[in-house]
Amino acid sequence: MQQIMTASSLLLYSALLSLVLVPIIVAGVAAFFWFRWEKIGRWQEAKRHEFRLRMQIARWIWFRYIHLDCQYWIAFVDFDKGPLRLVGQPPDALYWSFTYNKFTEVGPVINSNDIKLRQDGTYEILISTNEPEDAEANWLKLRKGVGRGVIYFRTYEPRGNFPSRLPSVFQNGKQIIAEGCS
Repeated sequence: MQQIMTASSLLLYSALLSLVLVPIIVAGVAAFFWFRWEKIGRWQEAKRHEFRLRMQIARWIWFRYIHLDCQYWIAFVDFDKGPLRLVGQPPDALYWSFTYNKFTEVGPVINSNDIKLRQDGTYEILISTNEPEDAEANWLKLRKGVGRGVIYFRTYEPRGNFPSRLPSVFQNGKQIIAEGCS
């Protein structure tokens, strides 16, 4: 009888402990992701073979299907602070595109076939809730209330040795992400 009571009380204590610890661990992981939001103002390459825990989890969710002949670049932004302008030079790739999302909710896509270049060979893409006055503008319609999210820049079959040209990102007239090359 003593052994049965000990085994059942052990099972009860284990169940109670798991009921307490699981929410604490989940809340801790969520807080880690929330407070460790990338505010560093740069593009990050989404590589499948890196093992930084936070990005490993995000890449497993978002980037399961990255092939060796493409590159994915991500930039963490706060869409609620105003419209975004992406300004840059087109990469030397067969196909490239921009989109945004709020974690798993994917937004619209604008790609190299749709993007209109300026006379100097550069492009400008507006990400906003309001349609631009210029009907010829490159525009990604932003859903209201997106909040924090990710801009994706994808290149497929880049020519050369992977030097992607990454655009500058402006918000409210201020540069929040600098242009660069990989």
